[in-house]
Amino acid sequence: MAAVIVPPVCLVVLCYNEHHRLNVRAFTSYLQACPQVAFCFVDDGSRDGTSEVLDALASDNHERVCVLALPANVGKAEAVRLGMRHALGWKPFDYV
Repeated sequence: MAAVIVPPVCLVVLCYNEHHRLNVRAFTSYLQACPQVAFCFVDDGSRDGTSEVLDALASDNHERVCVLALPANVGKAEAVRLGMRHALGWKPFDYV
């Protein structure tokens, strides 16, 4: 069985109705260029197609991208707190 390499850094990215602004190509390129970084996207109850975009990004990069989909908008501070907790429970990162 191959050893799973955990990137040392996870960036928590908050999203609320970002369907038209999420640049999937830029995030994918960044993941390829920076193997030491993972992403935890927090969909803070978006009502547009944000969740579909994030799910597609995560499915193509499931080892280094996770999505926390909140059922309703909870605001920036709570979304950050929940995203941090989710990332810390996902993998043993050195920095979140």
